[in-house]
Amino acid sequence: MSYTAIRGGTVYGVSGFSDHLIILCSEPMFYRVTGTKAILSVNVSSWYEFSPSNDDSCILNVGDHDFIKHKSFCLYQRAIPLNVLKLEDRVVKGEMKDYGMLKPEVFERVIAGFRKSPVLSREAANFIQLMEKNGLKL
Repeated sequence: MSYTAIRGGTVYGVSGFSDHLIILCSEPMFYRVTGTKAILSVNVSSWYEFSPSNDDSCILNVGDHDFIKHKSFCLYQRAIPLNVLKLEDRVVKGEMKDYGMLKPEVFERVIAGFRKSPVLSREAANFIQLMEKNGLKL
């Protein structure tokens, strides 16, 4: 089995302290900070009313992706570049699962959320700047 991490793809696996759906949001590029090829990612998290971690920059609902079973959101506060080789290896080994591509209209909402979120992680913001300097689009 082989797996290639691509923009608009989704994987499921451990991110932080628990399992999450992870959306891959950029083309892979060399990331000089880590010296590896990296891809920008954002976790999907469950929306809990009155939770201080909620970010309404991109709400995901049932029907937006097969994995989504209730109101959820993109956790831009923890968006990070992932090492592409490690990610692909984890999917091939079965440690993470390929969950297919997001619908284009849903993916556009996810990307728009990077520009809207008031809590975008510094690491993601820096990665986006490097992407744009290299002529890559978010």
